Amino acid sequence: MYTKSQDSETACCRKCNSLPGVRMMHPLAGTAEVSPDELDAINGITTDLYTVMMIKNRCCCRTSCYGHTGCDFSYASVLFFRPGDRICLNGDTKAEGAGIVTFRKELAAGSEIERNMGEYRFFGYRTDEALHVSECEERTLDRLFGDIKTELGTCIDEYSCGIIGRRICLLLDYCRRFYNRQFIMRTDRNRKILRQTNHIIHDFFAQHGRQHEELPKAQYIAERTDTSAAYLEDLVKEETGLCLGQYAEMKRLDMARDLLMHSHKSDDEIASILHYGSARCFRLFFSRTTGMTTDQCRTSC
Repeated sequence: MYTKSQDSETACCRKCNSLPGVRMMHPLAGTAEVSPDELDAINGITTDLYTVMMIKNRCCCRTSCYGHTGCDFSYASVLFFRPGDRICLNGDTKAEGAGIVTFRKELAAGSEIERNMGEYRFFGYRTDEALHVSECEERTLDRLFGDIKTELGTCIDEYSCGIIGRRICLLLDYCRRFYNRQFIMRTDRNRKILRQTNHIIHDFFAQHGRQHEELPKAQYIAERTDTSAAYLEDLVKEETGLCLGQYAEMKRLDMARDLLMHSHKSDDEIASILHYGSARCFRLFFSRTTGMTTDQCRTSC
């Protein structure tokens, strides 16, 4: 049971979109170590803060909480939320507590965080796509959380925002590094999703006439692979070195080459099937990309 003061604090936090238990030691950033009960108070809140939450959950190392798989580490799960996100936590997780760092978008504006935000796509991941860290990685993140807290506790001056921003950036860079390690450890699972992606791209064009987009969008594919668009983008990048749009374009080109070599379809028909704007656009793109004309491709088989 929560006390009346805790209930009042939670209600106030829900109204102002801050987080219960998180002390905003700087107007634009805050940090906290919260208990399991405080985590329950945070659950369900929609916040206007960027939030990094490291949940220490050693008790459930064999469960699938937050998307944990058998090839993942189990010492802690790290979740990321953007302004406007609703914080949804796994009620079945027997967490020992959590470390939290929050910052407002005003801190990111014009700073190193904003310049690098395109690399921190994990803020768009679902909670079942969390980062699961090892004991060594957890210690590293604990140290970085502590460094941010230390700087937040100093007097505010002209250097404060820059130093806080750089320390948060360092934390996010390490999270990106650890996610990269997690993608490597999930290679088999990732390749299964990549095969699904190939089938979805193929089916997108096989149903020509029903689609209006030239290429399938990330969200279209993500809905069919049961991932977030941001996670799928990073997975494809990790496995192929290409962004998702480039990968879809490459698969479309493979389909075009196959149709040229193994069917009697004209350039006009292939352009229509594969959603090129016209036969002329298709021929120009094909020759520029492959170094051969469509006629040369037909005769090369």
